[in-house]
Amino acid sequence: MRTMSSGEDRGLEGVPIGFLMTAIQQLVAFFAFCIFLAFGRLVGSPYEVKKLTSTRERVAVLCFSAAFALNIGLNNFSQTMLSLSVNLIIRSCLPLSTAVAELALGSLSKWPALTGLQWALMLAGVLGTVCVSCVKSAAQDADSSEFSLLGLFCAVLSICAGALNMVLAGILGSSVKLNPLDSTFYMAVPAGLIMILFSFVEHPVHSWQDFPALTDWAIVQEVMSRYRWAMLPVVISGVFAFVYNCLQYTLVQELSATHAAFAGSFNMAATIAFSLCLGYEEIPDGWHGHLFLLAIAGNIAAFTAFNVLRSSGT
Repeated sequence: MRTMSSGEDRGLEGVPIGFLMTAIQQLVAFFAFCIFLAFGRLVGSPYEVKKLTSTRERVAVLCFSAAFALNIGLNNFSQTMLSLSVNLIIRSCLPLSTAVAELALGSLSKWPALTGLQWALMLAGVLGTVCVSCVKSAAQDADSSEFSLLGLFCAVLSICAGALNMVLAGILGSSVKLNPLDSTFYMAVPAGLIMILFSFVEHPVHSWQDFPALTDWAIVQEVMSRYRWAMLPVVISGVFAFVYNCLQYTLVQELSATHAAFAGSFNMAATIAFSLCLGYEEIPDGWHGHLFLLAIAGNIAAFTAFNVLRSSGT
């Protein structure tokens, strides 16, 4: 959504509606699943969703939905204010926050504790994140750096919510006995409604120059007035988001929350490389650029080494 044109006469790019985008994706996912259920009944192979039979199960699903909404919503919101590389590097620290959440909820999770070397590798990855963020901020002007502080805060908060979301996904599978498909279905509507509330809050529109602070709804109206099909990719992405969530929660329940968090590391590294090659990102000049690349490589290397140790049981 960062590169999709939303207005030709003023050169607007992207649809910076982080919260509303998440709401649309979840509601589309819900209706897509309802179509799947209806189709199953028509062909004589109905799928039965596990019913929530207790208040405890319903509360667990609501907490899971809220964590997911904050994770994805804040991440999408931060992408409108941060460069792609900084956002992805911060997201690559999700395994660290996930490990902390697992440690805090150790009595509820079934996964083994981390070793000292594994903690050291994760801390090294966080140091790489700090270096990348500082280098990118130093390469910007004062106003841009000040503005991006909100983006940095939202990105960090999103990985905290993401960690809780991952751990709760495992708990739903082991305690509530919800499979990934049912978990994704039950969280769709609550998460969507939570994000709709946030979409009424005004926020700066960093990617649109000379525009005041707007709500997500005002941005959609502006976009639709210029190009009525601009929201179609957002709607279609809801189906892909549903499939992705099912696959992610399958990894959580089959392996562990930390392993699932690491599954996206190679995707993040590839995205950074593509963004640099395609010109969506620029390497800072001078020694800043060398430090920037070194920090990216160190971050990915540290988390990759952690993943190898975790998989081997070391």
